[in-house]
Amino acid sequence: MPKSNHEIITQAAARKGFTYDGNNIRTVGEWKELGYSIIKGQKAFLTLRLESSGVNKRLRTFVMFRSDQVRKSKVKSLITV
Repeated sequence: MPKSNHEIITQAAARKGFTYDGNNIRTVGEWKELGYSIIKGQKAFLTLRLESSGVNKRLRTFVMFRSDQVRKSKVKSLITV
């Protein structure tokens, strides 16, 4: 039986001595959606082949970073006077 993406991430993180709680490892895009950016110079914690979500499910490569590798992005004002 195929493993879920959550199980794959959990096992890969455990092999590196890290505990995945479902929220502390995310892709660049996921962190960006939450208002975070990757700290300059950080290297990907995991690179995994996972099943993508959506209508066309297929295996894709995802680059993932831990929560200690990101920082809250600075908000840029969109209002001009």
